[in-house]
Amino acid sequence: AVANQLRHKYEVDIDVLLLAWIIKHPAKILPVVGTTDVSRMLKINQAAKIELSLEDWFRLYSASLGNKVP
Repeated sequence: AVANQLRHKYEVDIDVLLLAWIIKHPAKILPVVGTTDVSRMLKINQAAKIELSLEDWFRLYSASLGNKVP
């Protein structure tokens, strides 16, 4: 539900939103996507450009755990 709400807010597909979430992870995760499909590479580029707010990042994080972050 949270990812669906945020995908509308940022006007992107859910896979792009979730990739943007991973990119913004404080551990500086660099996802290995392993694709040569041009449409997928465009989505990866789109995800890298999303300015995901810290509040929205934590909303996704919290939803992924099933618990509220204090």
